[in-house]
Amino acid sequence: VPAGSRVGSVSVSVTFVGSEAPPLGANPNSHFVRESKKSTASFTYFVPDPTILEPRWCSGCEIGASKRCLKSGQCGDKRDPLEGGAGLSTRGVLTITMENAPDF
Repeated sequence: VPAGSRVGSVSVSVTFVGSEAPPLGANPNSHFVRESKKSTASFTYFVPDPTILEPRWCSGCEIGASKRCLKSGQCGDKRDPLEGGAGLSTRGVLTITMENAPDF
């Protein structure tokens, strides 16, 4: 597959290179001329939309540059995180796992 550096359509061409087994019942020591096999197709590179996979909120974490809130799927206070929501009037840490995140 050719490397894509931009969004758009590209053409891919595949040519068979190599040898094939002789046809069934033929002398394996004979030489057989084979027709070249080639296939061409096109496809489109696109930029997929970012998708949030797991929003998880913890109220009990050690907040700081060197600390991670979630460890082995649990908050810093050993409780399970709230998935898909966050506390409205309390402090906490929202951890978002994202697919196809944009380059910042």
